[in-house]
Amino acid sequence: AATTTTAATTTTTTTTVPAGPSVVTPVGFGAAWRFHDRGTDPGAAWRTLGFDDQTWSVGAAPLGYGDPVTTRVPCGTYPTNRPNTTWFRHTYTVPGTHPVTDLTLRIRRDDGAVIHLDGTELTRTNMPTGTITPTTRALSSINDAAETQIHTITLPGRSLTPGTHVLAVELHQYQPSSSDLSFDCSLSGRQLPG
Repeated sequence: AATTTTAATTTTTTTTVPAGPSVVTPVGFGAAWRFHDRGTDPGAAWRTLGFDDQTWSVGAAPLGYGDPVTTRVPCGTYPTNRPNTTWFRHTYTVPGTHPVTDLTLRIRRDDGAVIHLDGTELTRTNMPTGTITPTTRALSSINDAAETQIHTITLPGRSLTPGTHVLAVELHQYQPSSSDLSFDCSLSGRQLPG
């Protein structure tokens, strides 16, 4: 009798599942920020990407005075009449070909802040509604442990396209005799690879 041997053939199919979005942080805590601390209004254009901030001071966050900070911001010569508003700008680039979505802002602010992205207001925290001017005061004074608290603000519907952007933050005091000011901020989201 003849014996027939049949060889088993195995076929392997590899399926590539596209990678999902990963968390990215275009602006991280401790970033270098340009700041305007002269107590004079820099004008509305300071929020926009094209604004020339080369004459502004620069330093790593957290920035401020009176609280634990990395960069000290001058606070004027009159302890009972300090500047009400300090302006901060950070220019950064989003790499890749996909937008960053599901944005989350994390901010340390003493006392209040209005946050702008590329010239448009993103959000505000501890600030009144309506028009904000350099003399607008924060809603309340921030004291003790709250001075270094990180506030998390989700920004539904907002995204960052690949390219260059500017995050512009104006920090407002509750009163001109405030003994401290502090600021640091991060902006993160989710982005598909590629």
